[in-house]
Amino acid sequence: MNGPRVVIVDDDEFIRRIIDRVLTRAGFMTAHAGTGKDGLALIESFSPELVVLDIFMPGDYDGVEVCRRLRENNRYHGMVIVMISAGDQRRESQRSIEAGADIFIPKPFSPRYFLEQVKVLLREKGGLS
Repeated sequence: MNGPRVVIVDDDEFIRRIIDRVLTRAGFMTAHAGTGKDGLALIESFSPELVVLDIFMPGDYDGVEVCRRLRENNRYHGMVIVMISAGDQRRESQRSIEAGADIFIPKPFSPRYFLEQVKVLLREKGGLS
């Protein structure tokens, strides 16, 4: 049986690998992108239950803009969106929630804490038994 699908969008390959490792070991199926534009295309094709977005990314779409676009599309209504950032915790948390994210997790974070938060959110939205 396949676990929940997750798209990880972060321009930092090291962070993508850490999140990928934590989630795949927990039974999730992952895919990742390094820009917001590539992330949106991947989300369209992969249809994840969960998206992890870094706030600060190069290119046309940062994580906040990707989050807004996802929340504006009814197709992604039940999707869990986790925003991550090493920026100012208070400011970025507020921006994330205003854009429609389910949670903001500041970098650096404990992989165990990250996984626990993701599981709680997915259970609440019915994406994890």
